[in-house]
Amino acid sequence: MYTISSTGQLTPTTPATIAAGTQPAVIVVDSQSKFAYVSNIRDNTIGMYAINQTTGVLTPLSPATAATGVLPQDFTLHPSGNFAYSANTVDNTVTVFSVNKTTGQLTPTATVAVPGYVVATPVGVTVDPAGNFLYVVAQYVEIYKIDPTSGGLTLLPESYIRDGIRAFKLAFDPTGLFAYIPDNGSSSVYEYSVNPTTGALTPLPSSPITAGLEPDWVTIDPTAKFAYVSNRMGSTISAFDISSSSGALTAVPSNTAYSVNQPWPMVFDPSGQIAYVLNEGNATVNTFATSQSGFLTFLSTAPTGNTPWSLAIVP
Repeated sequence: MYTISSTGQLTPTTPATIAAGTQPAVIVVDSQSKFAYVSNIRDNTIGMYAINQTTGVLTPLSPATAATGVLPQDFTLHPSGNFAYSANTVDNTVTVFSVNKTTGQLTPTATVAVPGYVVATPVGVTVDPAGNFLYVVAQYVEIYKIDPTSGGLTLLPESYIRDGIRAFKLAFDPTGLFAYIPDNGSSSVYEYSVNPTTGALTPLPSSPITAGLEPDWVTIDPTAKFAYVSNRMGSTISAFDISSSSGALTAVPSNTAYSVNQPWPMVFDPSGQIAYVLNEGNATVNTFATSQSGFLTFLSTAPTGNTPWSLAIVP
């Protein structure tokens, strides 16, 4: 846990850490900035915490965890804050939760089987910005209609999209009209237009576009002008300009090294002027200043715990 200075500098809070479950993977902060949720993938739980609005320190709720399926590799909240979803890789399911926005408690309400060819292995869950559809990345991208009352899921017909070899997590631009999936099996990023009515994904003519070695995360800056791809095994960040009309990505001249080491997600602060990159390889988080050209300028680094996978910012 850190406080953030006006220049983006990270300073550990007191205390600097809070206990989690076994192998915590993904941390998500709710839209009210009151609660944080952590997927503990070896415990098959989501840890639930209250956020101290003054210090930023986390305190476990009571009860402190909610049950998931087996190995919840990814977790996401619905934009309304009323529902949440975990991707359970080993038992090929998605757990649906209701969220009490007053207490922060998650309550499992359904377990949805994820179909697949031989085995599904869901690894990523993403809700579109409008909150109408859930996209599950497994062997395929599988699209579910979200019930606005219950948060329940209905698999849409003809929703299976099988692009790439080892996709990880789908990312939307802020408009929800375009989506991107990194494929660390082919060192490519797949590009799609999104039908906001049906949720359908249509590959762009330029798809896929080449990134660095084994990309596994795409981050869109808050202005929707640039996409950044974390190339985990290449230890680089690729920068792309986003066409506002077509959504197509075009590589921009940049320093792709950025002193990163097996990078995972890049996360922007709300202003879009500061970006953070987690480095799994050397247990650090790097801070960068952004620019109107998409170029990143290294500012500082801070230590993390071992094998950092996820970062969330409280605005």
